[in-house]
Amino acid sequence: FFCTYEGHDDPSDHYADEVGNILKSLTIPVVKLLASVANPFSSPPRTILSECATPRCKHLISCRVLFVGRYVFDESQFILHQSDDSFVVAGKDYGAVEAYKRLLTTFKQEETPDIDDLASIDSCSSIVHVLSFTDDTASYFVDFATKIGLDEDFAREEFDSLIANSMVPSNDGNESIVMDQEDKHELTMETFRTFCSAHNVDNKGVRKVAVKFMKHRTQFLREKIARARLDLSKSDWYVFP
Repeated sequence: FFCTYEGHDDPSDHYADEVGNILKSLTIPVVKLLASVANPFSSPPRTILSECATPRCKHLISCRVLFVGRYVFDESQFILHQSDDSFVVAGKDYGAVEAYKRLLTTFKQEETPDIDDLASIDSCSSIVHVLSFTDDTASYFVDFATKIGLDEDFAREEFDSLIANSMVPSNDGNESIVMDQEDKHELTMETFRTFCSAHNVDNKGVRKVAVKFMKHRTQFLREKIARARLDLSKSDWYVFP
């Protein structure tokens, strides 16, 4: 109740402070267990608590169970590399999940056949999910792309490129056409999935990453400066500054 209640008329009517104090008093394994409990009163029913909690409480839960509120480390292959002054670990980045979900909600389903006409549809027909171009769509994509490490300007260029090259089946179902950016302004789900796959983002918005821990702050600052000079827009790989 504490995690899911929020007054509709009064934004300050919530129990986020109480939830935060409770979470601080619990161990991480216990918080993970509670966060995975199914809520029978949620909509849809039996959604786990970490998914149906209010935005404030969801953030508090994430900060408690994720490293810096963002990462989960892979215990099966925890340390990928180790030296006297640093070590690198494998993990999963949940920092872009909400931006990913928000972007997916703007996809719409097109060419959905009428249920009475299913018998007349040939085997080449298909259902296409497309993302119509709006100002919100562009900002949602840029928000998602920057959270997985792309520069903002490069993210906008990627968005324009993806729209220009989205492939949609033609009316007869036998050929594909390239959507002209000034004509249709749509991005197919298939093209978006390809973009995500190229950046190691799965179908839940989670990205595989490697996180480096350094012993000396001077070395950290020097490496941060060196990485900031990289021109990532012309590379096939991405390094977080």
